[in-house]
Amino acid sequence: MEENGQSAVDVPNKFNGIEIKSREKDDPLAQVCWHGPTGEFLVSREEAEELTRRAQIRADALKKKEKEEWLASAGGQLCMKFWSAFREYQDFLLENPQARHMAMGLNDEYYDEHKLFEEGLKVMATYADERAETRRKSLEKAKKSARCQHLHVSGEQCGSPKMRGRKLCYMHERMEEGRNATLDLGPMEDPDSIQVAIRKLQGAIIDGKLGPRQVGQLAYTIQLAAWNVTRTTRLTADQSG
Repeated sequence: MEENGQSAVDVPNKFNGIEIKSREKDDPLAQVCWHGPTGEFLVSREEAEELTRRAQIRADALKKKEKEEWLASAGGQLCMKFWSAFREYQDFLLENPQARHMAMGLNDEYYDEHKLFEEGLKVMATYADERAETRRKSLEKAKKSARCQHLHVSGEQCGSPKMRGRKLCYMHERMEEGRNATLDLGPMEDPDSIQVAIRKLQGAIIDGKLGPRQVGQLAYTIQLAAWNVTRTTRLTADQSG
């Protein structure tokens, strides 16, 4: 299996026994626009999590392969010998503290070779701290920037990944676009036309074209129309009688 021109570990493209493919835009389960090395996919949240897991497996396998190739090279082997000797000297000094005094000359200064070792220890400590801080900031940034910015009624932020170049995930992007769309419910002058209006509203809800507020307003409009039709029908029957 090839990705980005490089070989990667072969991960079966199956999820619950079904191959993951990009869904149609009108599919109710097209909830997330997942970005991968081979393109974008409209998938469910569960499928997006599975695709992300597979991408991580491939990335880890590629990283491992590159490390193995470096270790097998002349430069890699020489560097590892240096690293092994450095750690061996570090362990030796921990077990034999008095050996540090032997690394000093007559002027009570460490020999240059030992000075380099001491500087190496300082660099390692600084590097470890900086790396830990970078990882912490990266994780915080990823959690904030990668997630959809939509806030639920409860105040919790949507957990789906946002679309590339957008602030919202695919589902909430569709809902936001649908807020500006008009929905013609028809005349609603009799029971049949009211049923037609109900079906239109149901279709718009399923397609994610309306926000909760619009759904409530339109549902209330249908309720008023149904009450008015019932009232008008009774008045007509009374007058006929």
